Amino acid sequence: MNWIIEENTDNRTIEQLSKELNVNKIISSMLVKRGIKTFNQAKDFFRPKINQLHDPFLIVYSVFHFLVAFAVIISFYLKQQLKHGLLLEK
Repeated sequence: MNWIIEENTDNRTIEQLSKELNVNKIISSMLVKRGIKTFNQAKDFFRPKINQLHDPFLIVYSVFHFLVAFAVIISFYLKQQLKHGLLLEK
């Protein structure tokens, strides 16, 4: 698998960030594409403070809500199938 690296037009920012972070220009180019253009932004990206992190329990709530919505949709679908006689009752 080969990576395709798109050219970034903000060469001055890439060069400066590469020097400040002491990293390859490809890495600083990837950071700039993510909107990270300063040393402090890069520091926050690589070493976030606890208040900058997302709540890990939010994904549990999201999955739960998805499953409830899915169950409601399936229930509605099956009721419609039974109503119109498309499902055979045993």
